[in-house]
Amino acid sequence: MLKRATIIASVDDPGEAEAAEAWLEDARDRLTHVSDQLGCGCCVVIWDIEGPAELIATLPETLRGYSDWDPVPARPGLLSRLCRLLRG
Repeated sequence: MLKRATIIASVDDPGEAEAAEAWLEDARDRLTHVSDQLGCGCCVVIWDIEGPAELIATLPETLRGYSDWDPVPARPGLLSRLCRLLRG
């Protein structure tokens, strides 16, 4: 199953952009889509990617962003979570 993700890394955060580039380089041959670098490059680097779910799962959460390409997953509302908890 293919999954989408957005990589976002701050250039100002020591090592973050390098970590994103290293992950992307290691995964590139297994990804089905890698966008051009979408950030400004002076303060942030961004890529939209797509690949096997198990590969996307290895993307560090600190590099994970959300966008139109990969929207934030819907979270169940409070009432739904409470009912699920009570059903135990």
